[in-house]
Amino acid sequence: MWMKALIAAWAMSVTAVLASMSSWHSFLFAAPDAEQVSAFLKVEAPLNLLHVMAAGCSCSGHLADYLADRGALNSIGPASEVSERVLILGEMPEQTIALRRAGFPVESMDFEKARSRGFLSGVPLLVIFDGERQVEYIGGYADTPITPLASFYDVRLAQSIRLGESLDQFPVRGCAVSRELQEMLDPFGLKYRSTDT
Repeated sequence: MWMKALIAAWAMSVTAVLASMSSWHSFLFAAPDAEQVSAFLKVEAPLNLLHVMAAGCSCSGHLADYLADRGALNSIGPASEVSERVLILGEMPEQTIALRRAGFPVESMDFEKARSRGFLSGVPLLVIFDGERQVEYIGGYADTPITPLASFYDVRLAQSIRLGESLDQFPVRGCAVSRELQEMLDPFGLKYRSTDT
């Protein structure tokens, strides 16, 4: 009898841990509204892209690798017409070097400052806005979880905005930024155990 109870307890524990782990990258985060991100929008061109990622987030690492490989946008217009910037919560030193080499201005912000602003629930987050700080797009990068095999749609979104076409909207998929969401998604502290994330 005690053996059945032990096996049942073990099975429930394993199920809870696996459910927690599978929710890390399948959870859809709400995109902030335009007013919440306005303080982070630096206008440098008629079309501006802000890429927000976080240290300790594998999804952000995949995005950083993708951006470093493709380089700063020049395929949809001259540099004077399109500007991109990366905002990293925490420190990602290797990715920062690679992104800067690829032509991206990179800024860092500590997690507490980002949390105190209260606008982010999850990253990676893409914000595309015009020269008047009017947000044209705010959301995710793909219609699947962010992995090395994901198709990123940021360039397509920017091209659609320049051409005045209708936009697809992608959910923010990735890693939780707020402590409340981290505790909800990872009650066992398997992913979000560091003090930074």
